[in-house]
Amino acid sequence: MDIRGVVHFNSIPQQHNSDDKGRIKLEKYTRALTKMNEKLNQMIWKELIDNINNNNNNNEYMIWQHSYKITGMEKVIEGLNKIVRKMVKAGFKTQSWEVYNIFRNNFLNMCLCRLGLQDVNLYDFENKSIQSLVNAFYMTLRILLPNERRIWGRVFSGFSLDCCIFSKSEWRRVEIELWTKLLVSETHSCYNRLKDTFLGCEVHPFTHEVMNCIRNVSEDHDNAANFQIHELIQLLHSNLVAKSKNCTDPALRNLFMLNNNRYIELVARYGPLKTLLSEEWTQKQTSRVHRNIRKYTGCSWNKVLNLIKKSESMAPNVESMRLFNIYFSDICKLQNCFIADKGIRESMQRSVNKILLPQYEKFIGRFKDVHGKDVVDMYVKYGMSDIEDGLYYFFHGSDLEKRKSFMAAHSHNVVNRFLASVQPQR
Repeated sequence: MDIRGVVHFNSIPQQHNSDDKGRIKLEKYTRALTKMNEKLNQMIWKELIDNINNNNNNNEYMIWQHSYKITGMEKVIEGLNKIVRKMVKAGFKTQSWEVYNIFRNNFLNMCLCRLGLQDVNLYDFENKSIQSLVNAFYMTLRILLPNERRIWGRVFSGFSLDCCIFSKSEWRRVEIELWTKLLVSETHSCYNRLKDTFLGCEVHPFTHEVMNCIRNVSEDHDNAANFQIHELIQLLHSNLVAKSKNCTDPALRNLFMLNNNRYIELVARYGPLKTLLSEEWTQKQTSRVHRNIRKYTGCSWNKVLNLIKKSESMAPNVESMRLFNIYFSDICKLQNCFIADKGIRESMQRSVNKILLPQYEKFIGRFKDVHGKDVVDMYVKYGMSDIEDGLYYFFHGSDLEKRKSFMAAHSHNVVNRFLASVQPQR
């Protein structure tokens, strides 16, 4: 496949009133840019195809979780930067980025065409080909476009980003369309049935990437209203819902949706984007987050609270205490799946503390009155301090600074005893 990219000299931007000497110089620089761009094309295309061919269900998450920087291009990038500096010195600053953008535009369009991403029928594809299609979207959005942006920044260091090809409405629209096609392809196919380990509870990489793309688009004041931002966010939400169904644990499922919807809500507060989305949309998204909080609480802590409340109408028995130990331990096993937003996390901790601690204190008090100290020592797995410490660790365990202060303020024996108590039995 020929990926050199063709640029005719009569299509090159010319200086006004330039003489023959200036035209010859510009053609010389253009030929040099052509040669370096051909090398760049070869290296990027090879990396792209190798990753598409090697990609499988086991490393998709790694692709999105970490920045993917194509290596081995330093000499080419330095060569391009050197040519650009010479062009600027010779008075061809505007022509330097205009010519370069023509090269990259041709190459990127050719990649999209060769990968079959330009004319995708979103509702008429075969399941047997969907994996290769989605892989191509992954590699384009995670490898091709980000690396092109990075290279542009290196080649044109010190230039205004307004000159970058990706700052133009055309390529902002292309990126929106690529995300739209990827989200629809995943959501409407069996390919979104990924492993729970891919899901996790944190903000999904798609949410980060899509909202970052939308935020950038919102800065294009002249064209932002034409980019169908509302539709893309709705597609993202549908995709997240589809992914959440892969998790059989309702608490984890709702925690996943809570973290992602909260992230969308926070990004949507960005000035230009907030104006585009409208106050009504913002209120609906906030309501969605509140529903996620209620559902998560209902699937996790209410189970514990209801058990204690139920025991108020009868003498607490050994089975009730055994179930409490199991329920509390099961919840705390999610210690690595925290609520991402600090404000919601602290608010929920205060709420759970306010309800659970006094009720549990009464619960173990009545249990002791009925069964005596020996039975309490045998069946009460968590004392009041253990519950309080456990709740703190549950809600703040992913916060490094708070974890340090927690460890400093509490004895290691208490913490270790708590952590050991929630580990799955071997």
